[in-house]
Amino acid sequence: DAFVPVDLFIPGCAPRPESLIHALLRLQEKVGGVRA
Repeated sequence: DAFVPVDLFIPGCAPRPESLIHALLRLQEKVGGVRA
C-alpha cells in the first residue's frame, strides 16, 4: 500500500470464501452500489 493505493485488505492466506464475499460487498458499497 506504500506504492499502490489499496481499497480493501482481505485477511487470510488463502482468504475464506465468506471473507472474500464480504470484501466484495464492501467494495461495491464504496464505489456506489448496485447497477442494473
